[in-house]
Amino acid sequence: MDTTRGLPVGCADFPYIRQNNLIYADKTELIYKLVTKKTSKTPYFLSRPRRFGKTLLLSVIKAIFDGRRDLFEGLAIYDKEFDWEPHPVLRFSMDHTMADTPEKLEHYIAMRLQSLAEMEDIKLFGELPSANFERLIEKLNAKYKNGVVVLIDEYDGPILDHLLNKSLADALWMKLKDFYGTLKKCEENLRFIFVTGVSRFVKTSIFSGFNNLRDLTLEEDFANIAGFTTAEFDSLFTSHMEETLKKLKFVKYFREEATVDDLRSRVMDWYDGYSWDGKTRLLNPWSTLYFFVRDKFDNFWFESGAPNFLINMIKAGELNVSDFHDNSFINESMNTM
Repeated sequence: MDTTRGLPVGCADFPYIRQNNLIYADKTELIYKLVTKKTSKTPYFLSRPRRFGKTLLLSVIKAIFDGRRDLFEGLAIYDKEFDWEPHPVLRFSMDHTMADTPEKLEHYIAMRLQSLAEMEDIKLFGELPSANFERLIEKLNAKYKNGVVVLIDEYDGPILDHLLNKSLADALWMKLKDFYGTLKKCEENLRFIFVTGVSRFVKTSIFSGFNNLRDLTLEEDFANIAGFTTAEFDSLFTSHMEETLKKLKFVKYFREEATVDDLRSRVMDWYDGYSWDGKTRLLNPWSTLYFFVRDKFDNFWFESGAPNFLINMIKAGELNVSDFHDNSFINESMNTM
C-alpha cells in the first residue's frame, strides 16, 4: 500500500499521530492479544533499546483503555470484539525524572501522583509515594469500578543513569522497588499492567513481588511489537522512498540510473539490524524516520538514544568492548542477566 502520510519524527503520541494522518505501523493485532487475554491481569514487561517505539506502544495501549475507538479505524483492532469501555489509566515515564538523588526521585513520583489525582478530583494526604499510589489506585477503582490500568515507561531510567555510582544506584533502586511494590498490594484493583525498560537485569529484583510477571522481550509472538518490519517499511514508505531518491540523485549521492531498490538496499544496510526472534528483522524507527527528514545516511539513533551508562562504563575502563567482538549470545545467557 502506497502512502503519502507525514512522518511522526520524534513523536510518540498515538492520538496526535492518528489525528494528523501520520505514519503508524499497525501493532494492534499483537496488542489485542494482550489486552483481551483471560490472564490480562498478568503484569507484562518488555525490554527494547531507547528510541525503539516503547513510548508509542504505551500511548497506543492508553488510547485503547481510554476507549478511543475512533482513533483505530482502519487498524487491526477496530473491528475485533472489544468493549472499548474507558478505564482509569495511570502512566509514568521514569526516564524523565532527572533524579540524581533519592529525594529528587521521590519528589518526582510524588508530584506525578498528585497531578494524576487532581485530574480525577482525588485528594492525597502527603504520605510516602507508595502509600499515595495505593490510595490513588483504590480510589480510582472505586470510582470507575472496572479496574485501573498502570503503564510504566523506562522503569529503569533513574538507575541506568548512575550505574557507576553504586551507592546512589542502590538508593534509587530501593525507592523504585518500594514504589513498584505497591502494584502487588493493589492486585485486586488492577485491570492491566505494562512495564517497559532498556535493561532486563534489574527487572527481576525490582519486581520480585510479581511471581507471574510475563517478560515479552524474547517471546517470538511479540518480537515485532515495536520497530518497523521490512514488510511494514515497504508498505508505509514507498512514496517517501521515491521522493528521497530524487533528492539524493540531485546531490549526486546516487548515480542517475539508480532505482528505489538500490536505495532500499542501502536503507536496510544502515537501519535493518534488529531481531528478537532470530527470524524477522526490524528497522530502528528513530533512525529510519530521521533518514527521510534529513535525506542522508547517518547514525541518528546515537544522537539521543545512545546508552550513556555503557559509554560511561567504557570510558571508566569497566567494560572492554573487544570482549564482545565476534561473539554471540544465546537466549539462555540473556535470561540470566
